[in-house]
Amino acid sequence: MKGIYLRLAFICFLLCVIISVQYAIANYSGALDFYIVDIFLPLQKWRNSLFNRVSISIGDILYLLLFLLFLLLLIRLVYFGFTFRKNKIYFGLELVRVVTFLLVLYSAFLILWGGNYYRPALSAKWDYKSTKWDTAGLIRLNEFLIEKMNETEDSALVYPDLKTLNVQTNR
Repeated sequence: MKGIYLRLAFICFLLCVIISVQYAIANYSGALDFYIVDIFLPLQKWRNSLFNRVSISIGDILYLLLFLLFLLLLIRLVYFGFTFRKNKIYFGLELVRVVTFLLVLYSAFLILWGGNYYRPALSAKWDYKSTKWDTAGLIRLNEFLIEKMNETEDSALVYPDLKTLNVQTNR
């Protein structure tokens, strides 16, 4: 019985951490900068150095395993739900496991990628003014960008500013 209280305490703790981190990243630019510089970028470099050496998609395998684990938890939860009279304790334990799994999965998403959703849009840094795009303009822009990518095949990529892109598009 002590184990269930520890699990419930862990769920409450994890829920408080998730809410606090989301609030801090959304409302304080220092917290967002800390997330980007000290958490996301080092994790991204580590992930790239680790997974770029492998020729198969590790992410897809991980998603499949997580899906199968979640499916197993749901099947057990449904089974204990249908046999609730015999398995009240097991149903409660399984419900705690499902909630814990979802919170751990969401906190991993928040740490590994989710904080990026609070970054300001790129257009805010470009002094971007809304422009009407038509199909022909988008095709020209696409061809221009492909040409620039082909030119910089082995060199460092330098992005043109927004004015140059608009000039190329609206020719």
